Amino acid sequence: MPKYDNLGQVFKNLRTEQIRFMSALIPLEYERNITGFQKMQAEEAWKFSEHPDIYRHHLNVILLQSFEWVGSKNLANNYKKDFERFVH
Repeated sequence: MPKYDNLGQVFKNLRTEQIRFMSALIPLEYERNITGFQKMQAEEAWKFSEHPDIYRHHLNVILLQSFEWVGSKNLANNYKKDFERFVH
């Protein structure tokens, strides 16, 4: 992590940014907005490339990949078919 004079303020800023990230993620999840997930994923990947010592951005990329994967229509259809096969 870079050296800062006021680490308390740095961690407060990181926490605030993570809250902003999660707040933006929630509406995309309800809408199953794949394009929105991809945009956020690209932003987080860029942030990680700019600050590779802050792993949170990389973890956010992984999180967004899972939302994108689960939100895809093909996966939803496969789950539906598996469920119907199991129930009948």
